Amino acid sequence: MRPMRRALLTVGLLAPLCRGLAQSPASLADLRWSAAETSAGRFVIVPGKRSFVGGYNTPGLEIWTYPLQLVRHYWVSFRLEGDTSDVDGRVALRTIEQTPTGATRVYTAPGIALRERVFTPVDLPAATISYAAESSRPVLITVGATVLALFPLAMHGGPLWQPLCYAQIGGLTVATFITLLMVPVLYSICVLDLKILTWEAKPKSASESSEAALGQVQSTHAG
Repeated sequence: MRPMRRALLTVGLLAPLCRGLAQSPASLADLRWSAAETSAGRFVIVPGKRSFVGGYNTPGLEIWTYPLQLVRHYWVSFRLEGDTSDVDGRVALRTIEQTPTGATRVYTAPGIALRERVFTPVDLPAATISYAAESSRPVLITVGATVLALFPLAMHGGPLWQPLCYAQIGGLTVATFITLLMVPVLYSICVLDLKILTWEAKPKSASESSEAALGQVQSTHAG
């Protein structure tokens, strides 16, 4: 009986260990929390060893590669193709999703859901901010950042800051030019003229079709 008890005890002690080895460990990307934006704003930070992106929605994010600040007051606006007015992202921010490897800010407006992904590599002095839009029509995104505030430091910042500020001013100005002029032109050529890319309306689901049919029937009865 004693050998049998020892065998059962050994099996009982090894069972949790075997289950733990069988289960795949959760990656850092699986750890996340989500919070709604508040009127006072929530601080977002995406740190790396050699860079980080952080700040509030208003006045905007800051991008640093230690010890230099590359961009300040970074914010976006967006609009559907054909609309005349932009939606200010500082007003349209609704949700912030944070993970150990990055952050995602979700903007919403009528007919648009825009996801902004902020990521900093672990060992590189760099940062990436990418966008994914959910909409029935193409979305034009405009990025705003401080350029004029760099001129005083560029003129009186000494031998260290002057060339750096001029490089930042030139980069932001060229990026703005490309975004506002070249991107719409290339889009018009590829989509409207050459038809390389096509946009198709999303098919309605069964529930949406039934609701539309019910609305038509009610309007007919009302008439």
